[in-house]
Amino acid sequence: MEFRETAVCFAVDIKNSSKLNKTSLLSALEDCKKAANHLVKESLLVPFDIRGGDELIGAVNRVGLTREVMELIRENLSGSGLHYYLGVGIGYVENNETSVHTVNGSAVLNAIKARDEELKGGRYQGKEGSFFISSDHVPCDSLNSLYMIILEKKDQWTSKQQDVISLIEKHPEWTFEQAGKALGYKSPKSAVSYLLARSQYLKVRSIEAAFDELTDFYGIFLREREQSV
Repeated sequence: MEFRETAVCFAVDIKNSSKLNKTSLLSALEDCKKAANHLVKESLLVPFDIRGGDELIGAVNRVGLTREVMELIRENLSGSGLHYYLGVGIGYVENNETSVHTVNGSAVLNAIKARDEELKGGRYQGKEGSFFISSDHVPCDSLNSLYMIILEKKDQWTSKQQDVISLIEKHPEWTFEQAGKALGYKSPKSAVSYLLARSQYLKVRSIEAAFDELTDFYGIFLREREQSV
C-alpha cells in the first residue's frame, strides 16, 4: 500500500560551519534536536536528527506546529550563537521511513529546496537565521510575510521587554502588578504595561495567531485532499 502522510519538514544548515568548533557545533545541534523531538513527540513522522555534521532535519504530521518549531529552532540555535539557514516544506512524506537519510516526499524536497535554492541567495534574512517556507500544494507567500513581521518585531525587543514577556508567558495567570513586583519595579503595574505596549506584544501575538490559523487550515486542506484521492 502506498504511504502518503501530510507533513511539514524542517531542514537546518549552519552557516560557515567549517569555521566553527566541531564539538561545540554538534553539542548545540544535539540540544536543539532533543528539544525539537520533545516538543513535537506526539506528531513526529521523522524524528529530528543531525546529518552531515552541520544539518538538522525532521518532519511532523501537524502543519499547525510550523511556527512553534521554527521558534524553538531560532531560540536554541541563536541562543548558542549559531547562524543558520532554515528551509520549511509543507506537503507530504511519501515513504514510510523514519530516517533523515532515506525519507522522501514533497515536504522534504520543498524544505531542502527552500533552504538550498531560496535562502542561500539571501531572499529572507534575520539577525541570526534565514528562513523560507515553500510548498507545491498551498501558497506560502503569506506565511513568509507574516513570519518576517514576527521576527522583525521580536528582533527589536529590548532585554527588559524580553524579561517581561518571558515572565508573563511563563505565568499567564499573573497580573501586571505581580509580574512587575517579581522583576523589582517600583511602579510594577505601569512599568509592565509600558514595556508591553512599547514591544507591541499584543500585535505580535495576533500575527502569530494568524500564522497558526493559516497553517492549521493548510494541514486540514492537505489531509482532506489526500483522503479524497
